[in-house]
Amino acid sequence: MTIVKRRILTGCFVLLFFVLAPLIIFYANGTIMGEGWNILATGGISVRGMKSGAELYVDGKLKDNISFFTRDYFLKNLKPDTYTILVKKEGYNEWTNQIRVYANMVSESNVFMLPTKIITTEVKKFLETTEENGTTTKTVFKLNPDYDMVKTIFSSSSVLVKYISNSPGIKENPIEKRNISVWSQDDDVFIGWKGGPDSSPTIFCEDSDFGIKCRDQFKVYSFEEKINGLDFFPGESEVVVVAVGNNIYAIEAEENPNKKPQILYHGKKPNFIIFNDIIYIKDGDFFGQIGI
Repeated sequence: MTIVKRRILTGCFVLLFFVLAPLIIFYANGTIMGEGWNILATGGISVRGMKSGAELYVDGKLKDNISFFTRDYFLKNLKPDTYTILVKKEGYNEWTNQIRVYANMVSESNVFMLPTKIITTEVKKFLETTEENGTTTKTVFKLNPDYDMVKTIFSSSSVLVKYISNSPGIKENPIEKRNISVWSQDDDVFIGWKGGPDSSPTIFCEDSDFGIKCRDQFKVYSFEEKINGLDFFPGESEVVVVAVGNNIYAIEAEENPNKKPQILYHGKKPNFIIFNDIIYIKDGDFFGQIGI
C-alpha cells in the first residue's frame, strides 16, 4: 500500500471517528436521533417481578422471553410516549399496562400474575389415619388441630381477632403495612401512604408540569358490590385481597387502567383471614386454605 493510500485511509478513519463519536455519546447518555436529525432525550421502563418462562411484549411485539435470571427487565432508549406492555405465561392470567415514558426518567411497574387455576385445600375437622394392631390394620379418625385453629381465628370472640385483619377497614381505622394503608368505602378500595413525601413509593407518584408529584392516597378500584373484607396479599404491600359478593379477589394497588381483579376463590359470600401469610377461607361451614 502506498503512502498516499495510507494517508487517505487514515483520514477516512479519523473522519468516521468524529462522525460516530458524538452519536455514541448521545446514545450512551439516553439520547437518540429523531426525524429531521433532531436529537431526542429518551426514557425507560422497568418491568419487575415477572414469572420465569413468561413472554414480554411491547406494543404487541414480542420483546423477550423471561428467564429465571431476568425477571426484572429494563427497556431503555425509548422515545417519550405511551407504551403497551403485555406479559403472558401459560397457566397464568395475562398482565398488561399502558406506561407513559418521560424524557430522562425511568417509569416503573410491578407485574402481578396469578395462576388461572388456584387450588383450595379443605381444612377438615377429622384426619384419617391408620393404626396397626398385630396383623390387622384399622382406619382411625382423629381431630385435626388445624381445623380448631382456623375455626378459632374466624371466631369474633377470639383473642386472636385483634391481631388479624378480617374486616373491611375504614379510613379512620385502616389496615396498615409498612406505612401503607388500605381501606374500603362501600364498593371502593383506597390505598394511602403515611410516610414522608420524600420516601413515597412510586405507585403514589406521577409526572406533572411541575415535576414529580406524589399523593398521599388514591382509589384502587370500584367494585359493583359492597366490600365484605380486605387485607394485603401475603408478602405484598401493593396487592390487596378483597372479598366481594361471591368471590375473593386479588388486585394490584397500582393505578393501572387495564388491571382486572384476579379471582382467588368463588363460593357463596365467602370471607377470608390472612394468618401467618396463609389465606384461610370461610364459606358457610367450609374452611379452606388457598395455595398460591
